[in-house]
Parts: sequence; C-alpha cells; structure tokens
Amino acid sequence: MYHKTLFKDALWIMPARDMDSALFRKDFTLTDKTQGRIVICGLGYFELFINGKKVGDDLFVPAYSDYEPRDTADFRYPIYDQMDHRIYALEYDVTEYLQIGNNTIGIMLGSGFYNQTKRTGEGHVSYGRIKLCFNMTTDEGSVISDASVRFKEGFIRSSNLFYGEEHDYRGFDYGWDTAACDKNNWEDVTISGIPESSFHIQDCPVDKVIRKIKPKLVKRFSGYSLYDTGENISGYPVVYSKAKNETITVECAENITDDLTLDFGSMGGSKGQKGTDTYITDGINEYYHPVFTWHGFRYFTATDNCEPVECRVIHADIGITSSFKCNDETLNWYYDAFIRSMLTNMHGGVPSDCPHRERLGYTGDGQLCCSSAMYTLDAMKFYRKWMEDIKEGQDMVTGHVQHTAPFNGGGGGPAGWGGAIVTVPYEYYMHYSDISVLVEFFPRMMKYFNYMESRCKNGFVASEEKGGWCLGDWCAPDQTVIPESYVNTCLYISYLDTAIKIAGILNKQTEIIKLEKLRKNASEAVINAYRSNTEHIFIGGIQGADAFAYLIGSGDDRTLKNIESRYTKLGTYDTGIFGTYILNKVLFENGHADLAYRLMTNKMSASFFNMKEHGATTLWERWNGDSNNHPMFGASVRYIFEHILGITQPYGCAGFDSVIIAPKIIEGLDHIKGHMTAALGIISVGYDKKSDSIDFSITIDKGIQAIFRLYDMEFKLNEGLNNFSISINKQQEV
Repeated sequence: MYHKTLFKDALWIMPARDMDSALFRKDFTLTDKTQGRIVICGLGYFELFINGKKVGDDLFVPAYSDYEPRDTADFRYPIYDQMDHRIYALEYDVTEYLQIGNNTIGIMLGSGFYNQTKRTGEGHVSYGRIKLCFNMTTDEGSVISDASVRFKEGFIRSSNLFYGEEHDYRGFDYGWDTAACDKNNWEDVTISGIPESSFHIQDCPVDKVIRKIKPKLVKRFSGYSLYDTGENISGYPVVYSKAKNETITVECAENITDDLTLDFGSMGGSKGQKGTDTYITDGINEYYHPVFTWHGFRYFTATDNCEPVECRVIHADIGITSSFKCNDETLNWYYDAFIRSMLTNMHGGVPSDCPHRERLGYTGDGQLCCSSAMYTLDAMKFYRKWMEDIKEGQDMVTGHVQHTAPFNGGGGGPAGWGGAIVTVPYEYYMHYSDISVLVEFFPRMMKYFNYMESRCKNGFVASEEKGGWCLGDWCAPDQTVIPESYVNTCLYISYLDTAIKIAGILNKQTEIIKLEKLRKNASEAVINAYRSNTEHIFIGGIQGADAFAYLIGSGDDRTLKNIESRYTKLGTYDTGIFGTYILNKVLFENGHADLAYRLMTNKMSASFFNMKEHGATTLWERWNGDSNNHPMFGASVRYIFEHILGITQPYGCAGFDSVIIAPKIIEGLDHIKGHMTAALGIISVGYDKKSDSIDFSITIDKGIQAIFRLYDMEFKLNEGLNNFSISINKQQEV
C-alpha cells in the first residue's frame, strides 16, 4: 500500500540521537467533542497513550516483518537476494480518549526486532534507529507526526528484545503524556526518510496478556530468591516494591542447575544472553516489569528488595479450538505440550523456533508444525500473515526461499526450509478452503522449483546459497548420518507431488507436465543411487531413510516391511524433525498405526515420554534437551486428529465441510475423546473399548457432511450427537 494512503502528510520522525527507547509527545487542542481515529506505526515496538491513558491492551506491535531493505551480505550466512518488504501499522478508534480543550498524544517507543544491535548470532541484522509515524483524524482536522513532535528519554534506559531492559524511575514525570507535563528537557525530533516498503494495516492477532500465574518460591538465597512458574512460558515476571532508590534485578531462564541456580545455557548464556531486567525504584511506582521484551522461561530469580506478584503469559491472542484426552498419559502430554509450545512461540504474526534464544520464524520448523497448529488453534489470520513473510522473502529473480520469515538470517536447507512456500499455502487451503491463496502462491511455487533445479546435480539437490548451509534432517538423537542430498531430494519430490495436486485444483495442465518431468528425473536419481535392488532398502534404513523413500513412492512393500521390522526392533526413534514426522506418517497411513503409536509413546531416551519424565511442559529442541521450548517435534500432533480421532476429508474436499471419521483402533488405546473446530463448527470423536465392543460418541455440527468408516462398514452420520456401538468380534454395528 502506498505510504500516503495510510499516513497522508505525516512524517517519519526519530530521536535526534541513537537510543533503545524514547518518549514522544504532541499537544493539540479540540474545541468540541469529536470522533477520532489514528493510524500509527512505531519501529520496532510502540505503545500509544492519549491524555495519560494507554490506548488498548496490545503488546509488541506492530507485527514483526522484514521492514525494509538492509545489507544482508553482512549476515552470518551472506544473502544477496532481491526481496519485497512490508511494514504494518495499527489503526485505533480513539474517540473515548479525546477531550475538549488541551490534548496530548504520547508514544513510547522501543527497539524490538527493528533496532536489534546486541544479539549478533546471525550477524549484523539491524534495520536502523527507532522511528515512528502517525496520522490522527478528527472532525476538526488531522494531527500528524512532524517536526513539532518532541522527544526525551523515559524510564527505559536500555531495551533489548533478547537481553532484557534497564529501567530508572528516579525523576520520571508520570504526567509525560498529558497536557500538564513538565515541558522542560524535551528535544526536537529528527525527520527521517520514508522506509522503502509497502504499508499495511495489521490484521493478524496482536500479542496480549493471555493469563497470569502466581509463581512459587523454590529457595531463598543470600540477597535473592528463586521462583518457579510451574510451566515454560513466554512473558515476564511482575515484581512489587514501595522502596525508593533500590536496584531490583530479575533474571529468567528455562532451567536450573542441581544447586538450584539459574542455568542460562539454552538462553544463549554463553554469549551473555540471560534475560535480565533491572529496575531502579523511585518510591512512586510500585509494580515493575519489562515493556518491550518478553522472556521464554520457567524459573526466575528476584532480589530480596522486591516481591514477585505474578508472571504474565504473553503471546498472540489466539484461541485453542481443539481438545484431546485418552488413557495414555504420554499422548495426552504430547498434545498439551504442543499447544503450550506453539502458543508461546506465536508473537507478532510469526511462528518462532523458540521464545528465548533466537525467536526467528524458521521456515523448516514453521512448515512442519503448520497443520498441527491449524487443527488445534484459531490460526487462520495468523498464518495468512506469515505466508506473506515467506512470499516476500523469496528472491524475485532466482526463486530462492529464505530459512526464516521474516528474513533475519539463520541456517537451514533448500527443501526442508524453502519448501514452506509450497507446504504452508497447501495446508492453509486444506484447512480453510481459501483457493485464493493457491492462486496467489502457485506462481511462486513454480519459481521455487526453478531455483531447486538450479541447485541440482545429476538429479540430486546438491547445494544452496554460497557460504550457507544445505541442511538435511535436524536434531536426530545421535549424529545425523542420513545424507543431506538424499533428504533434500526426497523432500523436493514430495513438494513436487503437492504442487501437482495444487496444479490439478487450479487446472494448470501445462504446469503439471513440467512438474511431473521434474519429479521423474529426481525420483530416478534417488532410486539409482540409494536403493538396494534386492531388498529395496535405502541407505540401510538409517534414520528414517526408508520412510523418506516410501513417502515419495520410490519404495515398495519390501521397503514398508523393512520400516516395520527396523522400528519394531528399535522401539524408539533414531530420526530428526523431518524423519520423525515422515516415519509416523508412513506408518499411520499404511497399516502400522499400532507401531506409530508405540513409537510416539515409547519410554526410551528418544521419546516424548522422556521429555515428560524430566518435567518438561513444552517440547524440546532435541531428544536430550538443549532448548526446552521448540515446537518442531510437534508436527505429528496432526496424526492425533487424522488417525487416532480419524478425522479426514474426502478426496477433492477442503475446509472440513465434508469429513470421513475413520479412527484407527489401536492396541493400548482404550478411551479417547477429542475435537477440532472447522469453519462450520465442531467435529468431536470419542470412543470407549469394552470387552467385546467399542462405544462411539461422535458430534457433527450443523452443515458438515460426515461418513463413518470402520472395518468393512460405512454409514452416514447425523448432525448432532451420534451414539452407537461396534462389535469387535463381529465387526458390525450394534
């Protein structure tokens, strides 16, 4: 959108000197009661006040995006791509905040992702100095950002999204955002150029305080105490103090050591990244917390000159639209942990890899988990926004897709990460039946496949960008030995299969021919190089290699038998994030649901049981720990809905207006109940096994067409509640 369309004649302004955070104010007069609306953007994050009152309860706005061009050649993995950019603004009705007479607009600005200069794990990624622009319209005219706006430093003396904040409240004028404030020591702003970007009103869910937790005291030490929230969250502690001239220090971490001190390892502690907030009190303010950062943590310490009051759980304002319970506690934990992991990683319209150390929208993690998130959460608008980030990060010339969206550096691979431009729009269409997304993204997919072909050698995906990674699978329990080229090529073929389906939906016959040719070449390369001609084993079956092959149709019944034999014997996973997801898929879809279930609930070290038994409340990055909050191993949650509850769609359908309920009856699963929410309403499935029958309770909301299938039976379900029994021995309806 053209800048003037949103902001009219308003100017971009910034402090006259480089600062992490600043206050801005502008006075104006109204002669009568008036309507008022404001369009505002502050980069990195802003909070808006009018006449001493905060407008709304939004946090960490605007949404995170690849705001404008910067020198990406200076990144850890240099990128020279030509990308698009966008900036989001917020629009508020401010009528209730306006008054007759003197009025004041106040804006508090922080660095966020925009002015990120301290964490350099991905290189120099800052866009520049904090800045803002606003245009408020009233019945009496416009109030805009221009040279008349004044700025000063507030109580935030340093603010960093990854490292925390330092506040000093001494001498702070609490009336700074009112007409009665002390107007001394305010300075002239500097006019900034208009960012080279497109501009949009934010329509994805904003971050808010979702709930509050009362922390529990773990132990008192000399001068400070350790507290436990009871679960891994994103947000921050709030502490209370009426003292004056005291320095309060609060530090957050996911883990604690055996001697009950904070373990900052997973936070990036080896590089000084510790999630630390300090507050110098003034005896006037009583409650202290960060303003422009959240922390990913379970434990925190606070100095003894304050009292922790609560921990605020903060993430995108997204509802949970599903449920699942069964008689297996590991499976219950897996579903619950995924929900917590996913929500705590949803900030600013971006599904991040973790809410503490990197906070990046990795396209590998994101594409793996998108369908699980769509089954379980009200995620439609959230993923619509994130798809724009993926699209805008694609190189306009070559078709290369970045490892993170919005692009902010990071390692990955051309298929497992770049393939998000195929997977996410397709899964979005299947869940929400929005064909416009396929129409918009299909040309981008074709450009991506052109890029992938340019990275192939002898039919294999052999490389990505110079100086970067060509990562295959990630986070196997032992050293990853499955070849990167093999993983990338198999995934590439699977994306071609998805694109062929999309081309069929869009009636793109010419493109289907091209895609099938690409698929044939890559598939032959996989078979010729990696398949044992006698047993149809691929790379000895190591780390899910046979499952990768079976997924793309390069294996046969012998390959499937090899998979069943290997993992029955292992009894656990030897796979990383892609291999685990694909192995479970192949087993569930090809007659081995019992084995898939046993793997998902196995009690060895590479297991969700192991995470649960170690007290985890969110999913780990690795089977043995490291980061304690990475959703990526939650990709298989979708199979709970598709195979255990048995909710699928007939061929050619999308949006769950028409469903097939065909639960897999699995040994050891005796009681299940769960639901998902489609556009037309709830689909709920439950059953209880008896000695000789299975009692089903299935609810189908009005307007949804549903067929039930089990054994050799098939019949139509009614709208509303369906209660019936199936004989286990006779396999017929009772």
